[in-house]
Amino acid sequence: AYEIGFKGSWLDNTLSLEGAVFYTEREDIITAITSLASGGAVNFYNGGDGTIKGAELSVQAQPMPNLNPGLAVIAGATYLDAKYSNYAEGRGFDEGTGLPFGPDAVGLPARDFSGNDIVNAPDWTASATVLQYLPLPNDWGNLELAADAYYNTGYYFSAQNTSLVEQPKYYLIGARIGYFYEPYGLQITLYGENLSDERYYSSAVNLDFGPGRTLAAPRKYGLRAKWTF
Repeated sequence: AYEIGFKGSWLDNTLSLEGAVFYTEREDIITAITSLASGGAVNFYNGGDGTIKGAELSVQAQPMPNLNPGLAVIAGATYLDAKYSNYAEGRGFDEGTGLPFGPDAVGLPARDFSGNDIVNAPDWTASATVLQYLPLPNDWGNLELAADAYYNTGYYFSAQNTSLVEQPKYYLIGARIGYFYEPYGLQITLYGENLSDERYYSSAVNLDFGPGRTLAAPRKYGLRAKWTF
């Protein structure tokens, strides 16, 4: 694994940047195959080799340090080029028939997964948060208002790179209002997550009887309370 990066602050520490580029080689990447015909057992195999090339950048800024010192912006992005470089003995299930293929399958030979995307490796992810910190008068505590956004270009859950277990691109939006009272160690937060009610998967697996997918949480609201003593 090789990585080179930088980190620095400018404008009287109101702007901070961090970045890195990296290159990683992996051998015998573990892959999992689940077959309902075999009782639903999960079998793990050493798959092919892979390379991961990428870059990441993050920034933290106070855009109005004099007029509004409580306003902050935090953003970041990551790029990945993650491919199986040598995976000639690929295992999986045919998309049309559901029949298994691979080194130990009966009837269907192994397929070459070389050049496929490594599982759970989106090309791009990005996030941004806007924070507003507001001290209340008369030492009544502090408020924090925040809005979050997240973007993912999508990825595969299987080394086969079948569309049956593919996560397309998706966006997430969240917001929260927090109240802090430091003398009592009290923190109360009203939050909303996935406010656009985006439909995406937390996990998926390609089976011999079709894909099995688990949806991530839909739009959600809640109240959190924390007391430190």
